[in-house]
Amino acid sequence: MKAIEMKDDVAFVNTKECIGCGLCVTGCPAEAIKLVERKQIPSIPATVREMGAKVLQEKGRLDAFQQNGHTMACPIGNLSLELAGTNERLRAFRSYLTGYFENIKA
Repeated sequence: MKAIEMKDDVAFVNTKECIGCGLCVTGCPAEAIKLVERKQIPSIPATVREMGAKVLQEKGRLDAFQQNGHTMACPIGNLSLELAGTNERLRAFRSYLTGYFENIKA
């Protein structure tokens, strides 16, 4: 929760650091923070790699990430770094979210 900062004994969300994860909402004891629905439903990434790139891009950090020598894929061959089982869970979550958003539109 690096996006929460204190100024004059008041907490506020630094929008430059916020990635929209919602941890501040569940962690705020005063229930003073809420997430608001986006006007346009974003596309749901198919893989963890796409999700990471999307977060970096939305926060304006993708170019800096790549310029600092970091890559979203292995420089040797056509490999990508993944956590075991993560893509399967992401696919299931993506399926759930797709159905959820379709029900909202109806």
